[in-house]
Amino acid sequence: MVVALTGCGSAHRLVPGPVVFAGVEGFLVDPGGTSRRPGVVLVHGSGGDRRELLPQALALARAGIVALTLTEPSSAHPPPPATTLEELLRRTASTQAADVAAIRAAASFLASRPDVDAARLGYLGWSSGAKLGAFVTGRFRALALLSAGAQPVAAFVAAAPSGARAEVRSALTPLDPIRAIAHARPGQLLLEDGLRDEVVPRAALRNVVRAAPHGTDVRWYAAGHALNARAYADARAWLRARLTA
Repeated sequence: MVVALTGCGSAHRLVPGPVVFAGVEGFLVDPGGTSRRPGVVLVHGSGGDRRELLPQALALARAGIVALTLTEPSSAHPPPPATTLEELLRRTASTQAADVAAIRAAASFLASRPDVDAARLGYLGWSSGAKLGAFVTGRFRALALLSAGAQPVAAFVAAAPSGARAEVRSALTPLDPIRAIAHARPGQLLLEDGLRDEVVPRAALRNVVRAAPHGTDVRWYAAGHALNARAYADARAWLRARLTA
């Protein structure tokens, strides 16, 4: 059982509550109390769900932050395999749009609560959830993006059939997290990566680091793609500092 102490000295049991907003399933962890608090949206990696980052949500709630996990639509309702390049490009765009819309809906859900300060919203994403964070920087005060890597659009264009390269470039450019992350505000981001990442190549991790704006906090850990407890503790502390200042 997880217990937190509220401002009045009474014990408040932290129990993740299932919620649904805009058709998206999530878990809300409410630290209790009546004052308006920061809120954080937590987004899992590819194939995960609302349970994946629940331990981090509980830890944030113990620090007095209202935390909300979610299951991305791409995980809840994965599309069937594409059979043509055109279909693949179309589904990639629609899938990402649905996931980004779900994150925006999560932010709105938190902001609508009377116990959340809408001006103090944060984001914690891991792996594909971290890449999605590049597209919602305008909605959050601070974003901790863990194990976020991406190949440049040019690499996908070069691998496409010569007659389809213009189409691939046109379709993928708006979906490029490297391009999107450059529009974040200075000091708005924390990027955490593993020196032994066995899933995302080091070059892909560095692509995101190089594209991030000046003032981005970049930290490397002696860990794999999943990172480690120290990285997550640092991310939570960084978010708390940015959201309670």
